[in-house]
Amino acid sequence: MPALAARKLKDVVAVVRAAREDRGLSRSELARRLAFSRDCLMTSSPAG
Repeated sequence: MPALAARKLKDVVAVVRAAREDRGLSRSELARRLAFSRDCLMTSSPAG
């Protein structure tokens, strides 16, 4: 996996979102795979 220079939370969110979308995963599926609640992912990240 390439190194990323994410300095702000919104940068990290953008990288995770892009990776999730590239793999065709919904937020719910990502949350399930990470053993998080979907609500946790929805409330702890900026909109998107």
